[in-house]
Amino acid sequence: MKTPKKTTSESPDPVVLENPAPEAGEAVDSVDDLPKNVWLHGLLMLIIAVLVRVVGALATLAAVIQFFWMLFGKKRNEGIKTFGEGMAEWMSKATLFLAGTSDEKPFPWTPWK
Repeated sequence: MKTPKKTTSESPDPVVLENPAPEAGEAVDSVDDLPKNVWLHGLLMLIIAVLVRVVGALATLAAVIQFFWMLFGKKRNEGIKTFGEGMAEWMSKATLFLAGTSDEKPFPWTPWK
């Protein structure tokens, strides 16, 4: 068994990274980042939160149907698979909107993908 050779060269000086956090007194978010109409945005958030629950129920229903389809049909149903991909995309957009990460509204305000 060979032992690793030790190098005698000096290691370079450590690199000091800048702190990405804002300095004391700096604002993290500016007023420009807020939606134009916060009340309307809140109403849309409420509607989308209800729709998230509906989509969750639809996903459960699609999973049960897909299970039986695979059990008895011995293959996946392509329509349910495509619908599931669309629901996943919608849930992603809805979650980003609800979390305030994005102002892009999900379907029905944007096209279904």
